[in-house]
Amino acid sequence: MLVEEEDVMVTAIEFRLQKIGCQVSKAKNADTAHHIMQMDPPDLAIVSLNLQNNAGMELVKWIRAEKGKNLPVVIISELEQEEEVMEAYAAGANDFITKPFKPTELVLRVMYLLDKYDA
Repeated sequence: MLVEEEDVMVTAIEFRLQKIGCQVSKAKNADTAHHIMQMDPPDLAIVSLNLQNNAGMELVKWIRAEKGKNLPVVIISELEQEEEVMEAYAAGANDFITKPFKPTELVLRVMYLLDKYDA
């Protein structure tokens, strides 16, 4: 599951993940992500913190409340402020990556978490 508003970022991430055999569900906002996750639970979530109204952080909290610790969550964000990173981990994120990032780095982190969680 990829929750990101920027079309260019969605296309780049989706392309890289599909190259390693991942199916990618996409949402541009937290409401759509909630709906998709309830209908077709993903093996991993990549959530942008740059969604409107702090919805990215709220989505991470919802994932932890609804899905427990069995769903790995990778946060992507434009700014790496120490407070934001701490809040993301406190909300239940498994990993945090700052934009711009190398697509290979994100893929490696996703592969690691999928392997760790046996998805």
